[in-house]
Amino acid sequence: RYVAIVYPMRPACKLRTTIGAIVTVWVAALVISSPILMVAGLSETYTTQTGEHWQLCIEDWPSERHGTIYSIVLMLCHYWLPVALIVFGYSRISCALRVNKDLYSPAQLVSQQVIEKTAYQKKMVKMFSVVILTFAISWLPLNVINILYFTHDVGSFRHINHVNYMIKLLSYSHSAIN
Repeated sequence: RYVAIVYPMRPACKLRTTIGAIVTVWVAALVISSPILMVAGLSETYTTQTGEHWQLCIEDWPSERHGTIYSIVLMLCHYWLPVALIVFGYSRISCALRVNKDLYSPAQLVSQQVIEKTAYQKKMVKMFSVVILTFAISWLPLNVINILYFTHDVGSFRHINHVNYMIKLLSYSHSAIN
């Protein structure tokens, strides 16, 4: 969106650039998630009240501090960096779409075309704000609860599984909303 609106006359990305961007994103994702490969494992088998046998996938960090640091790094990479990029991109788009009132005489400023363009810009700024807020609101709870797992004993909270499912549903719903 950013490149298409801010630089409309720029030629499309070359195939090599596109492949490089895709590979970079995948490598970054693998590097960021690689610590989980080291600490993930299955819990001891336990039997539920109904007689079912269960094992849970757990993260067994060397210390809570390691898990907390990893969660904070994830929050920086998965939440704050995207928020910063979205705010930057939409701010630049807003500036590119902005009516430059210095280019118009006072008589032209009241023309229907300039009034419509100004109204369009206000509408776009509202839409951009909604997009940014939707992302921020949808993903913040998941990142916060991931940190809380290491800094507080939320695992013993009676309804934590239900809360966790709702938070994940909220986060994943952002893709559908966007």
